[in-house]
Amino acid sequence: NYYSGPGITVATVDEVNTQSEGTYLVSYTATDGSGNVSATVERWVQVIENLDGLGLGEGTANGLSVYPNPSTGKFVLVLGQEFAPTAQVWVYGTNGQLVFQSERNNGQGMVQSLDLSHLSAGVYRLMVRSGEQLATMNIAIE
Repeated sequence: NYYSGPGITVATVDEVNTQSEGTYLVSYTATDGSGNVSATVERWVQVIENLDGLGLGEGTANGLSVYPNPSTGKFVLVLGQEFAPTAQVWVYGTNGQLVFQSERNNGQGMVQSLDLSHLSAGVYRLMVRSGEQLATMNIAIE
C-alpha cells in the first residue's frame, strides 16, 4: 500500500545511553497513518567521550591506522596487536546505511587493503571490531 499523507511514526526498540561510552545496536520501525509497518531496521550507534582519531586524516584510533585518507577508494588498514586474529569491518554511509562488510584474518599487526572504489565520493564511517576491541574512523573517498 502507498500512503502519501502525514503522520509517519517511528518506534525505537532500543535506547542509547549517551552518558555511557559504548556501542549500541538500535532497532526501529516506521508506521504510516494506514497502519502499514516497515521492516525492522538496525543501526549501530557509538558513544565516544574522546574524539581523537575520528576526524579525517591519516591517524590512529584504538589500534587502527588508515591511509591515505582521503583517497580514491583504496585504503590501507593497519590493525594493531590489540586486535584478535579475526576482525569484522563495516563501512556506513552518512545516512547510517551499511554499504560494505567483510571479515578479515588479522594475525598480529597485519596490514590489510580495503577497496571501496565502487562507492560514491563522500565521507563514510569505518568500524572495525575484533573481540572486545572496537575502532571507528571517518574516511573520505574523493
